[in-house]
Amino acid sequence: MGRVIHMANTELLEKPWLDILPPPAPTGNEVWLWLAVILVSLSVIAALFYLWQKQPRQHALQQLKRIQRRLDQNDSKHALYEINRILSKGLQQKSLARFVPPDDAIPDWQAFYQRLTALQYSQATPQKDKTRQILLEAMHWLRRISI
Repeated sequence: MGRVIHMANTELLEKPWLDILPPPAPTGNEVWLWLAVILVSLSVIAALFYLWQKQPRQHALQQLKRIQRRLDQNDSKHALYEINRILSKGLQQKSLARFVPPDDAIPDWQAFYQRLTALQYSQATPQKDKTRQILLEAMHWLRRISI
């Protein structure tokens, strides 16, 4: 048996070498990355909005708006008691009688509180317009006074 001698393939040496280029970067990942960033951002914003809405003042404003929408269907006397209770919670007070607003608002607050209690404890059922006015003032106090 004869020996087989392998000779180097000279064909490869005679032809020019091709440049080897890396594959192009995938373009689909960029879209997913932006989508993920947007979704995370929206989730954070939604969570912050939810927490902000759960603050006592914001929650009280929502409840007062609910009373305002249903005032024509509900008893004014009951609405006034609810306004008192909700305003106490919104201002984080156990009792509105003990609440002391800033110095410049004391006379206005006292006048408002006297009207509220007078309507609450009156013999006759208060008129819807007077209850509506007290309700609007309660919303005003929640927005005005910083705790």
